[in-house]
Amino acid sequence: MAARGFVELVRLAALTERQGGLAGGSKENSWAGIGFKSTDTNYILPIGEVVKIVDLPVITPVFGVQPWVKGVATVQGEVVSVVDFNEFLGKPSATLSAGINQQKLLVVKQADFTVGFLVESMLGVLYFTVTQFSKINTLEVFDLGQRFCCGSFSKDKKTYQVLLTSLLLQDYRFTHPQLVGAVV
Repeated sequence: MAARGFVELVRLAALTERQGGLAGGSKENSWAGIGFKSTDTNYILPIGEVVKIVDLPVITPVFGVQPWVKGVATVQGEVVSVVDFNEFLGKPSATLSAGINQQKLLVVKQADFTVGFLVESMLGVLYFTVTQFSKINTLEVFDLGQRFCCGSFSKDKKTYQVLLTSLLLQDYRFTHPQLVGAVV
């Protein structure tokens, strides 16, 4: 659903390049997303994929899974898997790199898959024009986050990597976080 909106954005970006840029932004040529920070990188998720943003709830640990899976939590009556996004990318834990008051649980939904990303800080709802989008991924080649991003936006001298949940769901490591040989 949100990925289709992103594909449309890429199409508009290509059209804009062919026409030599926009004379001014319009509603039809704008895009909104939810921004968050992961160590030194700003990410943005399509607004249609984010269903809730909540303060860090009580997390019940789950055994036999990767260390970046922090457990499960009840969020407004729904049981949600909690993933430390920083740790999943091989970076220091969001719980170590942020103050407890900054941490949020960013709940995203894609098809029948719902997950809560533990993030160190939220950047809020961000609006961009199609001219601020680049299909070029500015993350380093060795950054694990690169596989899950499809371009970036630049605004106010900051870069925001466009993270797509649909790409995370294609990653076997993300969808099968159990430890090999773990006794559950």
